[in-house]
Amino acid sequence: MGTSSFQGGLRAVRHTQVDTTDTETLTLVERYLREFDLMEQPLWLTTDRSTFERWLGRRVRASCGGAYVFLHENQRHAVLINLKRIDRTRPNALEIVVVEELIHMLDRVKGDFRRHAHHGHDRIARRVAAVMGVSSEDIRSCLIPVRRRLPR
Repeated sequence: MGTSSFQGGLRAVRHTQVDTTDTETLTLVERYLREFDLMEQPLWLTTDRSTFERWLGRRVRASCGGAYVFLHENQRHAVLINLKRIDRTRPNALEIVVVEELIHMLDRVKGDFRRHAHHGHDRIARRVAAVMGVSSEDIRSCLIPVRRRLPR
């Protein structure tokens, strides 16, 4: 796992491995882990898609802003905050993605294994909006739009 200059916080939590140097991400993840009472859950956190793919043992869509999975083999929660896809010029964009992925983690801890129906239009988006006081449009527009390749 990589290291960062982030002092204490997530790095001091038992069963947590952090692979990012982005202080804003670390601060937001710690804030919402506390708010959702998830600090004691075993967690691997990264902002690097290739690291997340290595944990999963498979590829992850490059277009995703974040991802959550429970790794049964390791009995760990794994969270990707894909900074390359988040439009950080938009207010709260990073926070929206962090909250969304940690709500998935919270659901798993509480025994709810349902998945997304449609990003920005489902029950998870409604919960993100309620937690943060943002609009559905804010949630749907937090990612950098995907550029489609032209056919050859």
